[in-house]
Amino acid sequence: MKVKEVIKDLKHLDPEAEIIHAWWEKDAFPDVADKDWSYAVGRVDSRMDWSQAQEDIEMTIEYALDMNTFRED
Repeated sequence: MKVKEVIKDLKHLDPEAEIIHAWWEKDAFPDVADKDWSYAVGRVDSRMDWSQAQEDIEMTIEYALDMNTFRED
């Protein structure tokens, strides 16, 4: 996905809203050749199963709140 597509996708949101957002850049995958990066991104965008991501995030938030690691008060 191109950055401009992400920006377009997020335009409907309140700029002051808090969201959880994650991305990876080419540098995180040193074994992928520069010439292969665009193809690899396309495959991940079209084939990656992200169905567990929300559950993983929910578990992390629940754990953090239980351990009081997010709160500064």
